[in-house]
Amino acid sequence: GEGGEIVAVERDAGAVRTGRGLARRAPRPRVRFIAGDVGRTLERLLAGGERFDAVVANPPRAGLDRDVPARLARLAPGRLVLVSCHPATLARDLARLAEQGFRAQAVAAVDMFPQTAHLELVARLAPPGEER
Repeated sequence: GEGGEIVAVERDAGAVRTGRGLARRAPRPRVRFIAGDVGRTLERLLAGGERFDAVVANPPRAGLDRDVPARLARLAPGRLVLVSCHPATLARDLARLAEQGFRAQAVAAVDMFPQTAHLELVARLAPPGEER
């Protein structure tokens, strides 16, 4: 098929403006950008009955807001990928997501900034109810 739409939620309005500008240059832009708080935006998406095959979450260093794991579980994506720049908040977020039924399948470290102490961590999670 032709693929689906990507929905990007970002708190920073400047980043959203930049993303929209770049998407307009694509031959077939299929990205919808939403500027706003992730938790409130998830509530609106849920209220609108939207569903997603996959969700990629890349929160700030502080990690996911406390209400986001439960909302992600209600959104019921087929896959969840969590990106983190801080091991402690990743561990906390994985525990909160596990309370909602998500199961970590793999975690990988990615050295995006060579010759610095910074390391990105990427976790792939199975949704609640998926068999191993």
